[in-house]
Amino acid sequence: MSAAEYLSYLYLEGGRAKECLEVCESILLKIEDTPEEFELTLHLHNNRAAALNMLGRYSESIMVLEKCLRSRRKNYFYKNLADAYFCLGIPEKASMNYEKAVKLDTEYDEAYYNLAVTQFMQ
Repeated sequence: MSAAEYLSYLYLEGGRAKECLEVCESILLKIEDTPEEFELTLHLHNNRAAALNMLGRYSESIMVLEKCLRSRRKNYFYKNLADAYFCLGIPEKASMNYEKAVKLDTEYDEAYYNLAVTQFMQ
């Protein structure tokens, strides 16, 4: 993990979404927009999407995460995508993505919990 990825993660975990987003975007602006570079910066893109979710910018987060999923299928991409759909009031898509997250990682407690909440609310 690069220093920028770690710093953005620390901001995210500390509830400092705006700072996380600033770090991610400042680094991503300096990187060429190629598939190879995108692959190398997946953690930054995921942290950016999670920060966008925290800031209520769900549609932007969805676009970032769908691009990430075209590159590589990761449980946390699905979980963050599900979070965005849940907050937008689209429980069917939220449930579908939480299910994909737990299928990739059967010990992903947060995704299981969010799946249960989503299904309870439907």
